[in-house]
Amino acid sequence: MNHTSSPRVRWLEARVRADGEAVEAISEYFNRMSTGGAVLERVEPAAPPDSPEAGLYWVIGYFPVHHTLEEEECRRRVEEAVWHINQVHPTGPVQFKLLEDSDWAEAWKAHYRPMKLGERIVIKPTWCEWQAQADEIIVELDPGMAFGTGLHPSTQLCLQALERHCRPGQKVLDLGCGSGILSIAAGKLGAARILALDIDALAVEVAADNAAANGLADRIIVLQGTLPPRGEEDQRAVDEAALMAPQGFDLMLVNILAEVIATMISHGLDAWLAPDGLMILSGIIQEREELVHDALEEAGLIVIERQTQGDWVGLVVRKTGG
Repeated sequence: MNHTSSPRVRWLEARVRADGEAVEAISEYFNRMSTGGAVLERVEPAAPPDSPEAGLYWVIGYFPVHHTLEEEECRRRVEEAVWHINQVHPTGPVQFKLLEDSDWAEAWKAHYRPMKLGERIVIKPTWCEWQAQADEIIVELDPGMAFGTGLHPSTQLCLQALERHCRPGQKVLDLGCGSGILSIAAGKLGAARILALDIDALAVEVAADNAAANGLADRIIVLQGTLPPRGEEDQRAVDEAALMAPQGFDLMLVNILAEVIATMISHGLDAWLAPDGLMILSGIIQEREELVHDALEEAGLIVIERQTQGDWVGLVVRKTGG
C-alpha cells in the first residue's frame, strides 16, 4: 500500500504600509481572507504626533500555502486586492515573506503584547504574562480571526472613553463586537449586563469564548445580528435587547465605520438608548466625520466629547430628554 503524506504547509506573510482609511480597508480584507486576521504594527512608534510617520501602520496578514502554484496565486490575489484599495486610498507596495509552518504562529503572536490603555485597562494576550497592579483591569484576549486586538486606534479610543464613562450596574450594548474586547472591558468595569452583537458568525464564536475565559459568560450575551434590525435574521437580537433593557441601554459601544454608524443612526439606533444614555462611537476616519455629525444632528443627539488618535476620531454622544 502506498502512503502519501500531506503537502507541507508554509505561510506567506503579506505586509502593507498604510494610514487612515487604507488601514481599515486592508485590515477588512486580511480579516476575511488570512489566518489569524489582520495585525497592525506602528511603522514608527516613537514618532511625534505631528510627524508624517505618526499615523503610519504596517497591516500584516498570514496565508497558508501548500505548494508553489498556491503561493503564486495567493500573491496575485493579495496584490490585486491592494491595487484596488490603492486606487481610492494610497498605500505602499505589498511586501511578502515565506515562513515555515513552525514559525508562523510565533510570528503572528509576536505582534501582540500586553498594552495598558487609559488609567486602568490592560489588554493581555492569553499567551503573555503580566504582573497586574491592584487597580488594573485585565482583559484576557485571544482575538482569533475576529477584529479587535486593541492595536487599532479606533479600539483604543473606545476603550479610553469606556473607562471614563462606564459605571457599575449599567446595561451596555456592543454593536460590531468583534473579539469581544469592549464588552469584556465593560464587564470588568462593572456593567451589569452586556449584549454583544456582530453580523459575523466567527466573531460571535470568538467573543463568546473570550467572555467565558474572562469569567463573564453570565453577564455578556453574544448573538449574531445587529440593531436596528436589517431583517428577520436579527429578530433574536431585537428580542434580547428588549428583554435586557426595556427602557433602553445606558451605554452603547459602536466601533464600526463612519458610513455604517451614520446609517444606523439615521435608521433609529437612538431608540435603543435610554434617556440621558451615552453612545461611544469610533471607527470614524476624519474625512468621514461630517457624515456622522450630520446624522447625529438630525437625530437630536449631542456630542459631549471628541478625541482623536492619528486620523481616527472617537465621539461620546448623549441622548437628552426625560
